[in-house]
Amino acid sequence: MELFTFIVPHPVAGLVDSAGAGARLVEWDRAFLVGEAGPARVRRSFQHDACAAWSWTLPAEEERLQIVMITIGTHIAWGTRERLSEKELLKHLYILGKTGSGKSTALLNVLGGWMETGNGAALVDPHGDLAGDFMQRIPRSVLSRVVVIDPSDRENPIAWNPLWRVPESRRPVVAQGLVGAFRGVWRDSWGPRMEYILLNGLRLLLDAGDESLLGLPRLLVDPGYRRMLLRRCMDPVVYRFWREEFDGWDERFRREAIAPIQNKVGQFLGDPLMRSILGQSRSRLDFRLSMDRGRIFVVSLSKGLVGEGTANLFGALLVASFHEAALSRAEQPEENRRPFLLVVDEFQNVVTDRFASILSEARKYGLGIVLSHQYLGQLLPEIRSAALGNVGSMLLFRTGGADAEILAKELGAEWSPSRFADLMPYHAILFGGGSGLPAGREVKTLPPSLPVRASDQTDQICVSSAQRFARPVEQVREKQERWFSRRF
Repeated sequence: MELFTFIVPHPVAGLVDSAGAGARLVEWDRAFLVGEAGPARVRRSFQHDACAAWSWTLPAEEERLQIVMITIGTHIAWGTRERLSEKELLKHLYILGKTGSGKSTALLNVLGGWMETGNGAALVDPHGDLAGDFMQRIPRSVLSRVVVIDPSDRENPIAWNPLWRVPESRRPVVAQGLVGAFRGVWRDSWGPRMEYILLNGLRLLLDAGDESLLGLPRLLVDPGYRRMLLRRCMDPVVYRFWREEFDGWDERFRREAIAPIQNKVGQFLGDPLMRSILGQSRSRLDFRLSMDRGRIFVVSLSKGLVGEGTANLFGALLVASFHEAALSRAEQPEENRRPFLLVVDEFQNVVTDRFASILSEARKYGLGIVLSHQYLGQLLPEIRSAALGNVGSMLLFRTGGADAEILAKELGAEWSPSRFADLMPYHAILFGGGSGLPAGREVKTLPPSLPVRASDQTDQICVSSAQRFARPVEQVREKQERWFSRRF
């Protein structure tokens, strides 16, 4: 048993049993003390005019109530640690705040605390600075579980083919997820015909089993390649689309129909960096297996090196793949779904139009999501509603005046806009959690809990990850040149 002491304002109704004996042990709602990790036993230690102190013992490990509390910060009035449990993070956490308010430090502490659970996680960083800081702090005990995805690595591109050997029953779901990623990034130029062709194209490539996204623009213009794929097609509806409908279009109509896909997909895969990654036929990444084995993903999208549009689409495809991997756990008993935490900074750039359903579905499959960004104007209305209304906890740092007004309206009359607009750096309002404290309370975030390790640790991680999950670019280019020159 482990003893904790907690000081709260006095009186707290219901903490003492009906006999009123000040030192008697009483049972209390587990949510008051440790979220869903309890129950706990509470004892009043002393009281005076201003406050009462309560102490409790947590259940022993043999009771199989594994309690890992992740510290968010300290309460500014009482000095107590404010924590979220593993189960609370599986209900998702939303972080909002201006640049320099303390979001990155909070994300590092969430990741550091989560690694104590022994479960897997993924950090998706649009710029690379946070990813670099995180890699310098990863404990040596988990280095063998780290996977680095850096699309700017020109020498050892990660071997990731989202179409590789997908089970037949999962192919429609995977295709829909990938189309959703494309649609989320290209929404300004999207249309139903474009979606129709893309979906059928992805389904055809998925049935082949060993084709990559490079095949998408090729199947639109190469009849021989298309016939080869149709010989391996397992879905009669997909087969009929390509063999009867698509081939039946007159030449002019077909050119007009496929032009948007050629422009968008061609531009994306025309980037040598993306082609080196997504053009590999054999994948060395299995997201479902990685989640089940507790791997730690560090994704540096490196916008400044690969370009904003390319980084956004690559990130959206990654998020879609993590979501699909979580959904594939439907075949597992719930108790066997190992928790996994997906942390996405500047998430507005990589979300799809299925964002609301991702938040509502993910928890039951063991996927918790932490979302962070700078201001509400970055979000479409439906995404903003999902972010504010479908997460279990929120950590709100200093915001601009317009966002403060919106938050005050969303959160109730007791919250004035100035509470959010006037917060000091590294101070935030925490909503949610199972501490039993008021619905929202101000906390001061702590410095990163994980210390900086050896100066060469980041290089060691990158080298080790590349050996297991990447391929030398020379091998990749040689295989792709043979594929491009092949006639079907």
